[in-house]
Formats: sequence, C-alpha cells, structure tokens
Amino acid sequence: MFFLKWLKFGGDKAVASLPLEQFSVGHDWLPFGSTLFDLEARGIAIEGHFLQKRNAVIEGPGGVLGLSYGYVEAHCFAVNRPIEQVWYQLPLDPAAGHLGTIRQGYEQLLQVLGRPTTTSGDFSELQTTSEGDVVLHAVWRRKHCLWGASWFGDTRHQRGLALSGMLYQHWDDEKAAAKPYLPEFHRQLSKLDQMPDPIAIARLRDSDLDRPSIRKWYHVGAVSDPASDRSLIEAQRALYSPRLLLTPRAWLRTLPIDDSGELVMWKSKGGSLGFSTLCDTWIVESGGLLVIDEFLTHPAKGPGSHAVRLGELEATVSYIEGGNPEIRDFIAAIKSVVQTEHRFHESSNC
Repeated sequence: MFFLKWLKFGGDKAVASLPLEQFSVGHDWLPFGSTLFDLEARGIAIEGHFLQKRNAVIEGPGGVLGLSYGYVEAHCFAVNRPIEQVWYQLPLDPAAGHLGTIRQGYEQLLQVLGRPTTTSGDFSELQTTSEGDVVLHAVWRRKHCLWGASWFGDTRHQRGLALSGMLYQHWDDEKAAAKPYLPEFHRQLSKLDQMPDPIAIARLRDSDLDRPSIRKWYHVGAVSDPASDRSLIEAQRALYSPRLLLTPRAWLRTLPIDDSGELVMWKSKGGSLGFSTLCDTWIVESGGLLVIDEFLTHPAKGPGSHAVRLGELEATVSYIEGGNPEIRDFIAAIKSVVQTEHRFHESSNC
C-alpha cells in the first residue's frame, strides 16, 4: 500500500499537513481551480474526448492519503470550468480480502483525517452483502474541501479492476472557483444594463420555469430575494452557465415582467433578440439557427405537460390534449422573427 512521505503523525494533528485545496493525480498534488485542459497540458493522460463533457477518467494507478487507487474520475463545474470533484477508485487488497481492505482503508483515513464529521454503517460489525450496497460511509469536512469515503458491500468489478470502495474529494468554494471567470461575466452584465430598453414581442404566462444547465438553481433563482447572496449568485452563474445573465431590474417595468412564471421574448433597438424571466435573461447569438425543443408529455401514470426549451431556459405549462395553444402560439411568434430548428419530442409520463 502506498503511503504519503509527508505524513509524520496521526490523529487530528495530521490535518495540518494536508494540502486542503488540492487533489491528487498519480503521486502529484494539483491545485483546485485546474481544468481538464490544464491537466492535459501537464501531460496527464485523460481518457476520451472531454470537450463536450463535464467529467473524464484519468488512468491510474496512484496514491492519496496513504491509500492506493486504481484510477480517478474528475468532475467539473461545467465544460471549460475547473474540476470540483475527484473520485478515487480504491482497489481490493487480495491478501486482506474485501472486509479487511475496508478496515485497513478506514483506519488509515482516521490516522490522516481524524474523526469523521458524519458516518453511516457500523465499522465494528462489517458484513459482506452485495456490491450494490454501501456498508460504510464517512465524511470529513475540512474548510472548503470535503473528503468522503464509501465502501461497498462486496467487491465491484469496473474497468478490469476489483474495487472495494471509493474515496472522493469535493471542492465546494464556488466563489473562489469562479474568480477567474467573473470579470467577463460582469462585462456581459454591464452590456445588458446599457442595452436600450427592449420591446416585448411575445409572452408565455403561468409556466413553471427551469434552467436545464444549472444544478443549484435554488440559489440562482433567488435574485429578487433581498436575503440572497448576490456574490454567490454571480459566482454560480459564471461557473455553471455564463450565458444566463441576470435580468436588469429596470426591465421589470419596461417590458414589463410582473409574474415569476412569465417568459418574455424581446427585441432591442440594436437588433438583439432574447428571452427574459423575472430573474433570468438569455440572449440569442446572432447568425445561425435558434434551436427550439418542444416536449409534449402525455399523461399516463403521471400527469401530462407541455414544455419549450430555448437555450438556457425551459418553460412548462399545463397539458391539453393535442398540445397547449399557449406553447404553440409562443413558438409561432419565435419563428416569425428568427430562423429556427424546431425539434419536437413526444412521450408519455410512465
């Protein structure tokens, strides 16, 4: 088993020696804030073509926190954004067996990380179950870096390796991660604020709004909440969806937008075309086709719905057999002002 040379003592004191905002690839520690492109530039082999993906496999073997791993999976905030999670796949030690490997691994992490913040599973009564189970899980919170470990009920076989569990690392300091990208995001916000008053062309009312590209929409959508953290909202936008801008407050009067379920298509005096909600604004890129995704979901085991997706925004209205005319009218209005690619998706809510 691989042990880190800098680890000189165990227990909670060992935490002081940890590179808290770095992750391990091979036997090197790299700073969080690195992208997959940064790793590639360092000559680190990344499997497959990752330009359109948020994750990639980095071949092993390597070592981290005194444990060996077979390979690493890196997960990014978004394409072209920093790595936020690293999953280290922990191999089985044939000499120790499955449960013995778990015991060795957990005891090693206790030496390095100290007492876990939270645990589930009983270390003293480990039993073999099935490979789909997690029999022991522990989490250590260290400033803006979270370490966690999950050990399986039985050996899993993935990518030609026998695995006992997974150690993962999560860097969740979104403000720090977004810092290099905020100047450009602020520049786009400034351009939007200076845009001449837009004129509303069409409206879709009484819809449920969503942002397909943003995971943490629950905070991103809190723009109008005076208790919300504006700097965190901007950081999340810059990380997850930099083209989804914040609707200028003045537009709520000039368009106007007075309902949280309203999606408005507008055009500026300068010719820009865009879509806005109470919180979000997405501008259509000039030239090319605007892709419209229409989803008609018929009721079955669940209720039906009718939705339209436009770039970074999606609006869903109530189901009407044959299609909701409000969606159809809204799509027709879009097609009257811009060239489109209309993709229709029909399914049942099974």
